[in-house]
Amino acid sequence: MSTANQKSARELIADLCDGLLQPEDRAKLTELLREDPLLQNEYLDQAMVDGLLRYELGIDRPTIPSQFFAPPRNNLIKLTLGTLVVALLVSLFLGGYSWFDKNRLVDIPVQLSNNSFERDLGISLTPISSGWYGDEAQSVVGDQGHLAPHGNRMLQFVRSLHQPSNECEIYQLIDLSAVTDTSRREPLFLEAKMVANVRANGEKTSYLIALELYTYSELSELDIVLAPDRLGKNVRVSSHKIAADSDPESWQEVKLVMPLPNDSRYGIVKISAHESGTGADGKYQEVFVDNVQIRMTNKEVF
Repeated sequence: MSTANQKSARELIADLCDGLLQPEDRAKLTELLREDPLLQNEYLDQAMVDGLLRYELGIDRPTIPSQFFAPPRNNLIKLTLGTLVVALLVSLFLGGYSWFDKNRLVDIPVQLSNNSFERDLGISLTPISSGWYGDEAQSVVGDQGHLAPHGNRMLQFVRSLHQPSNECEIYQLIDLSAVTDTSRREPLFLEAKMVANVRANGEKTSYLIALELYTYSELSELDIVLAPDRLGKNVRVSSHKIAADSDPESWQEVKLVMPLPNDSRYGIVKISAHESGTGADGKYQEVFVDNVQIRMTNKEVF
């Protein structure tokens, strides 16, 4: 038989439902459940279905909670226990799984395509559903005088192709539907961060580097308009801007935290460089960005 560390969490839950879970496996499953809120939901859903089916069909095998009780001696006790088990499972299901540690840390990374620009992928000039799109930019390899802070490559802005010409911007659509839940009680946050660097070549040019997040309960089809709609009734926006310093060797961190509404299903992350000098020409080769990260959490720990 496989040991606990060889079995997946789903296999351990299946053993629990079948009354075959070993003591050492139960300890391992308890540890996994404490660390993974998504697995907690899956466990309780399975326990709910398993208990209801066994009770309704009269299957003479223990349900998940009744594995901790002595075997019933007669049908009356069996019926009473079955009723209590079902009531317990329903209470847990409707009560928002409150028997788990309410102070547990929720830390769920949000998947981004090519978030540190290690793959030499082109930036689409029109909106796409997967990957970066927007103005002209490219993934470049650092050199001895200008190394990428994360991995070997970084993003270099090139030029603005869309209005306004004094801002170069790229976007990526993110899917929040798999991890948001309209029934959750505890507040969640979206946390985003990246690093940016400006290497001025003699001319004194001022840049504002911005990181923005948009969240939506519904998202219409992407079209030729790059900028997300900031005024829609179902959109929430958060942004943070920094003034690029005059040190070409430093990488500055840009980060933000925004509350995540329960009904959010989609998001868009925007990275931009705004040229505030009077001689703006729409070219941004001096601006670099790397290591964009987004995650969901119930603790503000960035």
